[in-house]
Amino acid sequence: MSLKLLKAEMLNLKAQIITFESTGKLLSSCNTLFFIPKKEYDKLFNIFPVLESLQFSFEAMEKNETFKLPCIWLDSFGVSGYYDFTFRKEGNLILWLIQDFDEIYRKNIVVQQERNDSLINSELVELQRETREELKKAEETYKYLFDNTLDLIQSIDANGRFVFVNPAWLKTLKYTEEELSEITFLDIVHPDDGLHCKELFESLHKKKIYKDVEVRFLDRNGEIVYVKGSINSIFKEGKLLSNQAIFKDVTKSKLAEERLKESEVLYRLLVENASDIIYKTNMEGRITFMNDVGLKSTGYTVSEIGSINFVEWVHPDYRTKIKNFYFSQFENKVNSTYREFPIILQNSTEIWIGQKANLLFETINGKERIVGFLVIIRDITQQKEIENTLNNAKNLLEQRVEERTLALRQSNLELNLVNKDLDSFLYKSSHNLKGPIARILGLLNLIKLEKKPSEIPHYIDYIEKEATIMNHLTDQLTAYHNIYSYESSESAEKIDLESLLKTLLYKQKKTLESIPFKYNIDIKESIQLYCNRALLTLVLENILDNALQYNKGKKRSGHQINLKAQLLNEWVEIKIRDNGEGISNEILDDIFTMFYKGNLTSEGNGLGLFLVLKAVKKLDGKIEVNSSIGQFSEFRILLPKQMLTININ
Repeated sequence: MSLKLLKAEMLNLKAQIITFESTGKLLSSCNTLFFIPKKEYDKLFNIFPVLESLQFSFEAMEKNETFKLPCIWLDSFGVSGYYDFTFRKEGNLILWLIQDFDEIYRKNIVVQQERNDSLINSELVELQRETREELKKAEETYKYLFDNTLDLIQSIDANGRFVFVNPAWLKTLKYTEEELSEITFLDIVHPDDGLHCKELFESLHKKKIYKDVEVRFLDRNGEIVYVKGSINSIFKEGKLLSNQAIFKDVTKSKLAEERLKESEVLYRLLVENASDIIYKTNMEGRITFMNDVGLKSTGYTVSEIGSINFVEWVHPDYRTKIKNFYFSQFENKVNSTYREFPIILQNSTEIWIGQKANLLFETINGKERIVGFLVIIRDITQQKEIENTLNNAKNLLEQRVEERTLALRQSNLELNLVNKDLDSFLYKSSHNLKGPIARILGLLNLIKLEKKPSEIPHYIDYIEKEATIMNHLTDQLTAYHNIYSYESSESAEKIDLESLLKTLLYKQKKTLESIPFKYNIDIKESIQLYCNRALLTLVLENILDNALQYNKGKKRSGHQINLKAQLLNEWVEIKIRDNGEGISNEILDDIFTMFYKGNLTSEGNGLGLFLVLKAVKKLDGKIEVNSSIGQFSEFRILLPKQMLTININ
């Protein structure tokens, strides 16, 4: 059929055919009902809003598929009224047949009247059935689209009352159909958008279409629903009949957008006001951004920082290790790491930092790739100094604990030795006391039996001798107790060494008048010691006593004792040398043993030198002995030099 015949047919049928693409681009129109200017060809959906809501249906149509929408109100290009729409898909094109509803109805009546005259009743019934089926199919298609679209579709009258809404509208805003009769459009609008919507509603009396309208609705529970869409006004005879709108629920995207903006603001505030250094790098390690704190701390400017690789900051001793560490983070896609190491600032200052590095990603064409690092640095120099101090203190404490432990072990060992000494001392002392006691008791029995009074004084002399031995032993027992109970900080006093030696020699001369001896004291300079007088006296007195005792009875004229004292390195040296019997080398190691007697003729009890050794040790000193049989014996006493410098006060 030629174009002229097609137009004539369309004029006769009061119809128009429009060809357009599913995207909305108009390709051709026979313009039999109304004329569409060429400049409007790209605006088909704007001209006919009803087509926009059907766009996804056009795209879903199969080839050669047809569907109809009967009795649709059309008000465009000077034409208004109800029309039937028929759509058919040919390839990628949509053929749209628009027919005047009244004309179709009128012609159907004429056709039916003519057919009544020529057709049997069955044909008329069949035609009616087909018409009803087509109408039903069109209604079902329209209802399916209306009921199943996710968009919110509403129609309100000129007073703002709801005419109808689709199920998606009711579900989203949580209203029932019964409740719609009690509210107006402005009742569901957010108060902050009320004035804007009121002005928009009033302007719809003049303007037919509004696109990209954004507004906030309130659902039945008062929750905000963000929507975006278009509003189309329907007029009849110049008067507004209703407004039909199609909205999309954009709440999720809107809230996400707001959260993103809030995150950006918070991120910017965090970066700008953080006390830590924050910077970004690209994959090569070049710094692409640094916050103000970082610039101020490092001493670089914005222009200088862009040419720096972060590895250049790292202390040379750590550079290779740190570079390998972050290369491993990139290779293994470890999202976040933390590392501590020293860096060198622009002014050559070395500081320790704790660095947290996060991988930066971007998504291109659905694929995610690493583009750099986001780094946060904190200066931990002071923390490191504290850690070093604590570690040193810990090591020192451990060392002191170890020293104290060793000292405690030594003390326990010494205590065990002391206990053994005490056990042995008590046992032997009791044994040594039993002898004189037994002899005294025997002498007393003899006195009782003695018939001659003139013999009794002899017994008393023996008793006195035994009592003297017992008294000397008890004195040594007391000395032993004093030594072990002595504390270095107790009973210390200033002692002139030369004066003490002379006093002890005078005492020995007076006690041992039967043993004449000579002495010589060699002290070049005055030596003042600060120590316990009783202990020092015990040491010197016992050595002098031994020197005289073992000269006794020697058949030669004169006994000589030489005393010498001097400062020697860290010690005060005191030597006491006699020209007596001497001590055999075989027993030199035993003379300081408890209750040891060098020979059978010894009148002592073997405690003197034992007490000397214990007293010297209590004074933190040393004692040595050197001797030659028949020639001499020399005792060398070393006392700590600190005794010279202690403040008596």
